[in-house]
Amino acid sequence: MIETRKLRAEGIILPSYPVTRKSLISIAVITAILWVVFAFLVATGRPTFPLLPIVGTIWLAYQLLRLRSMPH
Repeated sequence: MIETRKLRAEGIILPSYPVTRKSLISIAVITAILWVVFAFLVATGRPTFPLLPIVGTIWLAYQLLRLRSMPH
């Protein structure tokens, strides 16, 4: 806790939780499954809106940007 305060005092803002390759892969797999389910529902003729796949894709893009902006 003290280290976090010192870093913030220096102007370094830490992310709420670290983005890892494992978390990105998990998000990508879940998003892909949501898109497959959406494609299946469309193929069967059910009226659907891809809200969850779109949100998953946006979340994945946001996490990728966070990973790229982190110092290595």
